[in-house]
Amino acid sequence: MPKFESLEDWIGRVWKDQASLAEKMGVARNTVSQWMTGKSRVKPPVREKLKKLGYDGPWPEVGGDLTREDLKVLEDKVDDLLKKNEAILEVLRAMAGK
Repeated sequence: MPKFESLEDWIGRVWKDQASLAEKMGVARNTVSQWMTGKSRVKPPVREKLKKLGYDGPWPEVGGDLTREDLKVLEDKVDDLLKKNEAILEVLRAMAGK
């Protein structure tokens, strides 16, 4: 999968225009425009759809506060890391004979 400089670069090279991607995603063209300009955050479910279509960042930066959805995604990632770390610690303890 080629690496793209930006969402705008990917849309231009793969989809040719915002309207084509918007139609495929089932969103309005101005929604795609807002993602590209950073006026609207590309939320995790949308990112997953875009990844399946061949784009995996970088994601446009958006100012403002974190949303509840953002916090939930971060919480899930922290939980996953903690579980992995605990599993590693168990293996190390077993190797150390404790």
